[in-house]
Amino acid sequence: MSFIENRITKYQLLDLANQYIFFDRPINTVIGTRSDWPELSAILDKGLTSFSKEEIERISAKWVQLPQPEKIIPLTAEEQAWLAQKHIVQVRVVNIPPYLILKKGHEPEGISIDYLNFIAERTGVEFEYHYSGKHFPRPSMA
Repeated sequence: MSFIENRITKYQLLDLANQYIFFDRPINTVIGTRSDWPELSAILDKGLTSFSKEEIERISAKWVQLPQPEKIIPLTAEEQAWLAQKHIVQVRVVNIPPYLILKKGHEPEGISIDYLNFIAERTGVEFEYHYSGKHFPRPSMA
């Protein structure tokens, strides 16, 4: 694998098309800079090589939607029949970060909401969120 192919794969630079190919010398970078600023090329290269695989994946995921394999969740006939009735599950939300975060004028967010959103996407369950100023009672330790 060439240097360029390696960088394209490593940094997940997808859907690139060659516009010009120079065969008279090898290409050492994937970023073009001004020739009178060689320091910038070195700084950018060091910056790129400092990224962890997770950081690269996070940046790519933000801008490139790669097809993800569909998660198959086996449901019983009874569960499928229940979903077919189009029930709406009422969810009471209170502000308990990071699990539930409420901001005025915004939809609820947080760890619990992310879980419920994934469940909704993968099963078809519809959730409706209702704000409550009341906190859940703490279980007694008796």
